[in-house]
Amino acid sequence: MSSMGRLDQEDNNYKSSSSRKVCLISLLVVGILAFVVGILIGRFAACPEPEGADRRIQDGDQEIADILIQSIEAKNIENNLREITRKPHIAGEQADYDLVDYLKKKLTEYGLDSVKAAPYEVLLSYPDPNKPNSVQILDGTNNTVFDSVNAESNFSTYEGVVPPFNAYSPAGEVQGELVYVNYGRVEDYNYLESVNISVKGKIVISRYGSIFRGSKVDIAARHGALGVILYSDPADYALYQDEEHVYPHTWWLPPTGAQRGSIARGTGDPLTPGYPATRTAYRHDENDTETLPIIPAHPIGYGAARHFLEQLTGPEVPESWRGALNLTYRFGPGFNSSGWSVKMSITTSNSLRRIHNVIGIIRGES
Repeated sequence: MSSMGRLDQEDNNYKSSSSRKVCLISLLVVGILAFVVGILIGRFAACPEPEGADRRIQDGDQEIADILIQSIEAKNIENNLREITRKPHIAGEQADYDLVDYLKKKLTEYGLDSVKAAPYEVLLSYPDPNKPNSVQILDGTNNTVFDSVNAESNFSTYEGVVPPFNAYSPAGEVQGELVYVNYGRVEDYNYLESVNISVKGKIVISRYGSIFRGSKVDIAARHGALGVILYSDPADYALYQDEEHVYPHTWWLPPTGAQRGSIARGTGDPLTPGYPATRTAYRHDENDTETLPIIPAHPIGYGAARHFLEQLTGPEVPESWRGALNLTYRFGPGFNSSGWSVKMSITTSNSLRRIHNVIGIIRGES
């Protein structure tokens, strides 16, 4: 091909390439303009509202707001709260039903258009009033050295106080050596493994805090523990520990105070997860419910926990694991005295009970 022919071909290729670039740039510009115009239309092309609509809504809302504000009195809130908390009312028992009637009565007195109590059948957990849960220290011949069973001294004069228990704990007895696991988190067990301490076949004692109590029990079970003792360390719950500086003189937790609470890991009714627990609802079998714990657990006060922790053998724990009890915190496993062990006796049981949501309705107008 001659040099002139090559130049013509290169010129044509250049023109073709330039045309494509111009075309692409033009399309890009048009696209950007269309996008901007769309935003402007959406921003400013609002549909006109019917005349007077704004005023009617504003006046109505303000009137209702004024009525609500004028009706709120701190004294009423105080009186209602005092009545609701006047005595223990564990769900599914008579004191709870009495409270349902009280709430229905109050909402009716307040003039709501209708008030109803919607019933649900749920799995609830209760301690045995005749055989309380206990955690014991046993000597080498299985004689009891210490028993955690005691009335919480600061509440002993109150009627109907529910004894310490962790709801949904399986019943049974377990016995073994004790290991201190700090807050019972995954990282705490990882640290124990790093110093060659295993909790498999052992009972663990964990302080409350940092994570949900049910997670503490679940993590312990996954590491092979037999049971879990939970306690509230004064480092987290009692700035002062002497009698004059704890409840009822102040709000700090007293030595006998034990934190109750559920250790089920789900929300709502364990047998009807994710849907209403009505009377005719389908229910899972209790033994097949993954959210319920598989090893026993029990809460004690830090006064009782002292007896267990001060007997532990083994190396001292790191500083971040130390609580505020006046003792040397050690890992375990086991006690200083040969042959001593811990025994957990749990009598908690689960049963289907009826509970209610109290619903008050204010009907609106169109």
